Formats: sequence, C-alpha cells, structure tokens
Amino acid sequence: MNKSLKTYLFLIWSVVLITSCSVNKYIPEDQVLYTGTNLKLNFDKRASDKNQLETELESTLYPTPNSKFLGMRLGLYYHYRAQGVKFGPITKFLNKKFGEQPVYLSDVDIARTEKLLDNRLENHGFFTNQVNSSIAAKDKKAEINYELLISAPYFLRNYQLDVDSSQLKEAIKNSLSQTILKPETRFDLNDFKQERSRIDDYLKSLGYYNFNGDFLIFEADTNQLEGRQFDLYLRLK
Repeated sequence: MNKSLKTYLFLIWSVVLITSCSVNKYIPEDQVLYTGTNLKLNFDKRASDKNQLETELESTLYPTPNSKFLGMRLGLYYHYRAQGVKFGPITKFLNKKFGEQPVYLSDVDIARTEKLLDNRLENHGFFTNQVNSSIAAKDKKAEINYELLISAPYFLRNYQLDVDSSQLKEAIKNSLSQTILKPETRFDLNDFKQERSRIDDYLKSLGYYNFNGDFLIFEADTNQLEGRQFDLYLRLK
C-alpha cells in the first residue's frame, strides 16, 4: 500500500471517528438515537417464499433510522451543527442539502410494530405466532431486535361456493375451473383478492356489468379440521 493511499485512508477513518463522537455529544440527555433493527425469523415449517415474506415484514419496520455513509451519520451531524447559536454559511448549506432530523428510540412504537409483524404473517396463513422484541443500547444509541417464532401455516382442504342466486351461482361455478385456489394452497389474503378479481372479470365478460368484486367475500373455517387445514367458502355479501 503506497503512502498516499495510507494517508487517504487515515484521513477517512479520522473523519469517521470525529464525526461519530461529535454526533454523540449532540444527542440530548433524555434521548437515545435509534440505529435500526435486526429481524430474525424462526419457521416451524420453512416457507418456500421466505425471502418474499422477509421483505414484506421488513417493510413494516418504521421509522427509518438516520442514514450512514462510510460509518458516518453526516446528515445527522450537519443537522446538529446547524442548531448551534453560531454557524457559518457552509454549515447552513450542508444542513439544507444533506441535513436529517434525528430519529430517536422514543419515535419507535415497538408494540405497534409487533402487531404489524404478526398481522402480516396471519395474512399469509401463519397463525398463533410469537413476536418478541428486545432493545440493545450502548453509548446513547440503540437498536431493536425482533425475533419471530412462526408457526406452521394453514393449507386449503376444500373450496366451496355458497351462493343463493341460481343464475349467478352457475356463472361463478363455471369460472372455478380457472381458480388458483387449489387443494394444499396456503392460506393467503393476496390469493383471495386475486381470485375475487378474476371472478369479477369473468362475470363482466358475460354481461354482469353491474357486478362488483366487493360483493364477494371469503370465509375460512378451521374449527372442524386438524393438521392445520381450512375450508374456504365463497359467498355474496
């Protein structure tokens, strides 16, 4: 490694240390900086779409912590510096251009996040889960760890049509040959919405122009079944 590169790396590391320390000293005594989350998924039965589920679960994590660049929270640093009694035009420009409002641990609603995580899992057929959280704090900074113990999902046994109108019932029945809801399909609200939209399109193609997909509802019954199965009933509101 040549001398100029060593000098450059030393300068970068020095800036990282100085900026990090500077940010710490600006954090109010009654606040802790929120630095992000760790999400750990433990499946009772591993899902084939684990990555997709994890991405959806991560989307519920709010708020987003202050950004970092090479280990530095420059946006936060510029914001803090601009709050002083005296600051020059350069600091003002940098704050306007890159400054970020601090995100504190107190801004995070952990209980609400736990409910959202569990709700997303239930939407995909994973019920009776355990969602645990813990806070790891050090040097006026903290991150939140969420650990999800995810139960085995529910799978479809029977899909039944329960519609009183004989004419409409026959039309919907004819459309079921194209259904995506096959036996052993995992419970998933997205699939139910897609099925409802598909039936709506089919009925409109037959001239039921005043029909609306919102007229259709799905009811799942797991009470009489074992082995995490459910029966699905399609009904009209």
